[in-house]
Amino acid sequence: MNPPHQNPAAASNDPTATTLRFTTVQALTDYLSGDSSATPRPDLPHTLSHPSLTGMSRAELADLVRRLTLPHAAQTERLRHQRRSRDRLPGTRSGVFRQKITQAERVLATVLHQRGLCKGDVLAQLFDVSPQTIGNAFTEVVPLLEQHGWTPAPGARRFTSAAALIASVTPDDTSTC
Repeated sequence: MNPPHQNPAAASNDPTATTLRFTTVQALTDYLSGDSSATPRPDLPHTLSHPSLTGMSRAELADLVRRLTLPHAAQTERLRHQRRSRDRLPGTRSGVFRQKITQAERVLATVLHQRGLCKGDVLAQLFDVSPQTIGNAFTEVVPLLEQHGWTPAPGARRFTSAAALIASVTPDDTSTC
């Protein structure tokens, strides 16, 4: 975990940076003042990106995420421009708070859903977000996947709970791929 005094922008370029989640303003304030340590988010995306769940290797999934990043950013900016009805004002920020889930997690959740492995509410539970957030991810990512010619292979099983989905990937499986 990066120390609180380190520049957050530098940490965002580090591929091993830890995602921190704060549920209250007080928790964020405590973390920034050094009074408390935040619990890092578990490495759930690594488990969920197992080839038996995604139908592709982790390298192929990473390549898919890489190919979708720029088109997704352009799509997001186009939608924001339509909402604003004008160009962004100079000096304005694109938002104070980061997205609840990363672009890679949005693609991963959509891939799992498109393969028919589980419903959106199971994915929402896994990623610790609302079903609406997961639904928005599907709405944003599915057209991009179609534009890039990705066709999902149906999953072998359908999981009705987050625990069953996680249990289907053994710890030995996650370390070998």
